[in-house]
Amino acid sequence: MPLPKEAQGIVGILQEWNRGGDPLPGRERICRWLEGTEGDRKTEPLMDLLGWIGLTPELRPLGLELQEELHRLTLVELARIAGRRIVFPLMINQYARLAGATIRETIIGGSRKQFEVISQGVSRLKPDIAMCNFGGIPLSSMGCKVSLPDDSPPMVVSHPIKSWEDLERLRPLDPAQDGRWPDFIHTTRLFAQGFTLLRCALTVGPFSLAGMLMGVEDITKKTFKDPALVKRVLDYATEIIIADANAHVKAGANLVMVGDPTSSLLSAKAYQEFVAPCVRRVVEGVRGALLVLHVCGNTGHLIGQMAATGVQGLSLDAYVDLAAVASQVPPTVAVMGNLSPLKALFTGTPEEVRRDTREMLDHMREVPNYIVMSGCEIPPAASGENVEAFIETVKAYR
Repeated sequence: MPLPKEAQGIVGILQEWNRGGDPLPGRERICRWLEGTEGDRKTEPLMDLLGWIGLTPELRPLGLELQEELHRLTLVELARIAGRRIVFPLMINQYARLAGATIRETIIGGSRKQFEVISQGVSRLKPDIAMCNFGGIPLSSMGCKVSLPDDSPPMVVSHPIKSWEDLERLRPLDPAQDGRWPDFIHTTRLFAQGFTLLRCALTVGPFSLAGMLMGVEDITKKTFKDPALVKRVLDYATEIIIADANAHVKAGANLVMVGDPTSSLLSAKAYQEFVAPCVRRVVEGVRGALLVLHVCGNTGHLIGQMAATGVQGLSLDAYVDLAAVASQVPPTVAVMGNLSPLKALFTGTPEEVRRDTREMLDHMREVPNYIVMSGCEIPPAASGENVEAFIETVKAYR
């Protein structure tokens, strides 16, 4: 079956490897796929082939060459050549549960422990795109007091910025030495050394990071009472985010997800004034990776502003009707989401997950720039069987 023109570089690489004289593990599978690209023959989806190569250590040299070619594509172009819908489960902390570890011990255990936990989950679940880091910006180094429970994500319990006088707390940070930052970045590096799958690093968004520094209630009030202070903290947060994202890209991340859930609390006008300029700065400041903006909650009133920031993909929560808002998103931006992480993946059964996933795929059938994700991070306590049902259903859907 003929492939889109964007896939021709990949075809050329596979043809060259197939012609080589050295033994190639799985040569028969690659040969069958290449034969299927000619005429009207059916072949397995390209994304299935890329996933298999990305998980096979013996094919790492081929995977690295393919990664270079994939690096030339936009997220929408990647969706176009995949041969089926791409599935990207938004999961980080659940990796620990699948590996029989707590979130706390995984974070404290350093990069080796974090990579071990992530690699076990990725090898089992086989997502098309995988989260590759277990943490991000060291909030304690910014003056926040952080609680680290055993089985839930870290929580900020005190906020250092209340007034202009507190701005002196905002010192420059170095990804190479502050807090656990070097560990989190090295986890991405270990992932890139172990797999040639598409890998996504998660960083926090500008308004959410500023909210951690000021407190969510305080920062939302001060958008009215002291907007200059909010913008000053946002400036600082944005520079830290750019440094974090670039460090992960240098370590090997193909994508960066900017998670900014707190910004969903803002009106469209406030988002345009406070957040959109910061996201644009992140887009301009991060080089060498595809950027995805993820905002939890009901963001239907923000779609236009979010899509205009320059990101390559919008990851939207289960509260949003994706098909209804897709027309507000340019065809060059991927619409991503949004199986309910709670109703389906946490409380549902595998069969209910399959049903809800198929219904979502049917609902989005006419949206070409669609990539399948969970609506938000999959809860750590969700069953691995439910996540497997989600991924397998997407891969089998035509």
